[in-house]
Amino acid sequence: MTGRILYGYRMEKGIAVVEQTEGLYVQKLFDDYINGIPQYKLLPELIQYAEKKQLPLPTIKSSYMKTLLTNPKYMGDSLYPQLISKDVFLKAQEIREKRLKKIGKDDVYTSLADQEKFFLKDMLVCGECGREYKRYKRKIGRKKKAFLWDCAKHISNKSRIDCRNIHVTEEQVSYGFMIILNRLIQNPDILTMPLKKEFIKESTRYKGVDREIKKMESGELEYDQQELLQLVLKRAALKYLNTQENTYDYYTQKLCGRLEQMSSVTKFDEQVFKEFIEKVIVHKENALTYVFKNGKEIRMPIK
Repeated sequence: MTGRILYGYRMEKGIAVVEQTEGLYVQKLFDDYINGIPQYKLLPELIQYAEKKQLPLPTIKSSYMKTLLTNPKYMGDSLYPQLISKDVFLKAQEIREKRLKKIGKDDVYTSLADQEKFFLKDMLVCGECGREYKRYKRKIGRKKKAFLWDCAKHISNKSRIDCRNIHVTEEQVSYGFMIILNRLIQNPDILTMPLKKEFIKESTRYKGVDREIKKMESGELEYDQQELLQLVLKRAALKYLNTQENTYDYYTQKLCGRLEQMSSVTKFDEQVFKEFIEKVIVHKENALTYVFKNGKEIRMPIK
């Protein structure tokens, strides 16, 4: 975790919660955008709104608008509570894509609304920069086109490449999964792993960080706000990790039980893939790491 929290939220006892004023601003930005206000006018409109309501002025910059309007975390995830509904978020993406198309920048990727239809949505992660992979349209020859999955940072605009990781196809990901699944059916023990010592170590670290925070809050230790924020974020990360021991036991038992019901797999099944896999990491060395629901990682060369 980084020391910065997403605009619209604040940390409270190690948990991200909606910051009332900033959260209101985020919701207004999305509402204004889907109601026709251009991106470059959003911040001036928001400042006028804040002045009229006698609220603190927003601390974000115009250059942050694109990042804010396209960040799916506002729909809620494991760290952040939902601030924007899925319908509103997807509507904003649809409007943005139409505007890009109007100025000739529509031939790069599959729309976010359309990406919801594909089984790799939110599943592929770049092993170089950590960004998600998106489905892009590519030309092969003069007429033929193909859809590939590339790092979202691969093309920031038509003239610059920001991440040089490889692209992958849905067929490559599904083929690798089928090979692994058949190995697991033959030997389910591959799915187990010794994590207990790691959890004990992290649990000890959590207790130490928690004690330090309590000393700061009681006045026993001197501190500044940034130092406290860093420790609170660290405690939240450690607390989350400590919950993974129960998650590991639960999913290991569940997945091994599922494997006992299966025979050799010859056809890819999207539902089975999502049942077993948490995410897939793409490596520039032409390999994929399949991360299972219980945390087990299995690396496979791309074929």
